[in-house]
Amino acid sequence: MAGGLHRTKSIDMLMHDSGADGESGLKRTLGAWSLVGLGIGAIIGAGLFVRTAAAIAERAGPSVTLAFMVAGLGCAFAGRCTMVQEVCRSIAPAVEEKRPGHFVACHYAERQIAA
Repeated sequence: MAGGLHRTKSIDMLMHDSGADGESGLKRTLGAWSLVGLGIGAIIGAGLFVRTAAAIAERAGPSVTLAFMVAGLGCAFAGRCTMVQEVCRSIAPAVEEKRPGHFVACHYAERQIAA
């Protein structure tokens, strides 16, 4: 499993898989509108990241980097939730404090605590 995360393909294999021949190289798949959308998405994403960092700096202080790593770890396991429903994919849950110092962002946190 771990070896699969670091697999790479050679350029020759990529060229063969794409059906490209000679000097024409790989096919262009991104048009002008796709590139504009990608640029706008990158700008908005960077702005959100900066605003989130500024907001969290007031609460986390100098451990902002650690706070982002912990949040990223939580995001890595979001797809493994056994109670995932359509609402989980469409509406971001509010962060609630369930116990002193224990914050949860889940639509079904009450059911989990009761169980």
